[in-house]
Amino acid sequence: MSQLPYQRFHAATAAFRDEPEWPTPATIGGDQICGCCNRPFDTVEDPGLAIAYRYETAQVALPLCTTCYTPKHGSSRLLGIERAVGKTGRTVAGKLGMLINCGAIITPDNTLYLALSSGYASKFRAGTLVQRGQTITTQRPADLFWQLYARGELANLADGCVVIEPFGRKSLALMGALKATYSLNEVWINSSTPLRFEDRAALLAIADWARQHQQTDAVCTAPFWRPIRDAALGRVDRKRLEQWHAHTPGADDLLARLPPDPYTKTALHQAMQCVLAAVP
Repeated sequence: MSQLPYQRFHAATAAFRDEPEWPTPATIGGDQICGCCNRPFDTVEDPGLAIAYRYETAQVALPLCTTCYTPKHGSSRLLGIERAVGKTGRTVAGKLGMLINCGAIITPDNTLYLALSSGYASKFRAGTLVQRGQTITTQRPADLFWQLYARGELANLADGCVVIEPFGRKSLALMGALKATYSLNEVWINSSTPLRFEDRAALLAIADWARQHQQTDAVCTAPFWRPIRDAALGRVDRKRLEQWHAHTPGADDLLARLPPDPYTKTALHQAMQCVLAAVP
């Protein structure tokens, strides 16, 4: 397991651990392993320090390294108030692990950016991350990647960044298998669902094709890609594919530019919406 994505996450989220409510870690033997990422405690970012975490009704608490515990810890200063509890006046601070449909990028210089849904963006508008411009408002977490790419924030991608799209419902599943991205050809999508990758260089190549053939509007629609999507799902309609090929300018060139993985081919219109919105 590569240490770099965890080092990036730890560095980018240091401010969360500077909060006064951050729990006091216990000292633990270096030969023991984190209950989330399974790394020995003598190899984690804060060596030998563990925080006990008990999941709901679990009988035994898991020892987590400080990096894996960070999404479980809230910060009303950095994010904002998630919710008030009844009439008690007590509030629950926003946590990274609560951002179910939201995403994040940790750049090669260890800066954390968040893609917040409109509800969270409104709720957290007074938070430090929003005030510093480290968030965007979108319902599509991938928008953040392409906006940062267009701004040059990912120019040193070979040094490694961390892509989270989205956080999902189980932060321990997310943190248990973090993987860094070093190339547009192999962008690793971290989430609480199984890890996957996308060839985003191929998406840029498709965008170039669309500009050359005045198809930028068409590639952002589901009907344009239906024969390709159906084929990726194993439902090959040769007649429809032939019709698509005959009516699509430069069809062979476009087919040569398609990403190799079937998953991306099932939602190319959404991917192209993100790409062309940021890199018109």
